[in-house]
Amino acid sequence: MMTILTENASEGMVLAADVVDSFRRVLFPRGHRLLQRHIEVLKHHGIPEIGVVESSVPNDGAGPSEAYQQCAHDLEERFLLTDRTWDVMGAVFDGAVRAELRKREEP
Repeated sequence: MMTILTENASEGMVLAADVVDSFRRVLFPRGHRLLQRHIEVLKHHGIPEIGVVESSVPNDGAGPSEAYQQCAHDLEERFLLTDRTWDVMGAVFDGAVRAELRKREEP
């Protein structure tokens, strides 16, 4: 797990732990893949930092492409009950997103 400031979060990152508000309500569960609107919710609730799965942090600083993010968003419901903090499930989800992306890019 890697702890980052919420302001440095980007779409596609996967939470390594539940994120709770000041009333101990779960805002987002462990394994949740962040979208921009989720990051805004975290900021709105004053969550200063979050734990993310290291493999979900872009290593080049660029972050995932818009097309990848759209595919991930579209497939999110199919993987709703999976624990993507487990490396295997994270890889399966990533593979599904990449396969969908390739399918969409075909003529």
